[in-house]
Amino acid sequence: MKRDSQLLDDFRSIFAEEKLTACYAGNANSQFDVIENKGISCIVQNMEPSFKVKNPKQFLVHFFAVDQCLFSSSDSYKGKRNDCVLFNESDFCFVELKLDVASIKHRRERTAEAIEQIGATIEHFVELFKHQSKDFMSCGFNCEAYIAFRTKVYPRDPAAAKNRKVKFAARYNVKLFEQNWKEFT
Repeated sequence: MKRDSQLLDDFRSIFAEEKLTACYAGNANSQFDVIENKGISCIVQNMEPSFKVKNPKQFLVHFFAVDQCLFSSSDSYKGKRNDCVLFNESDFCFVELKLDVASIKHRRERTAEAIEQIGATIEHFVELFKHQSKDFMSCGFNCEAYIAFRTKVYPRDPAAAKNRKVKFAARYNVKLFEQNWKEFT
């Protein structure tokens, strides 16, 4: 069984079917965008600002809205959570959208918040999979995390960003990117 299909089966055993149906989309377009609409992330076409997904080989990319969908305020999990996850056969991406940030000062504050949200989601996924006697971090995916800001908010402090990336990778074993695009290759 392909890795992404196995992960979908694992999700089915962890989450209620109605949540999976409401929060899931699959997309094989060569490019699409992810935005927040009324507090829930979703896939759209040609929208700005957005998190751009480049998919030149047109793989099936799986998308789950996490915040206010897969994990809602009525769930037992009350921790922080990022906006969505995207994955294909090889890559699994945690994405936090901070597309409303328009200033460098506000960006610094929101970066720390985004790191907390993504970190808490990673930890929660690890726990959910443990309850299924599985190790989420050993599923074989290249795990990445993205904090997506508007393009015009860049450039950023490269030394501070490098330090954040090293600390994040050491703590979660996940690569951290501060960019508003991902290319599935």
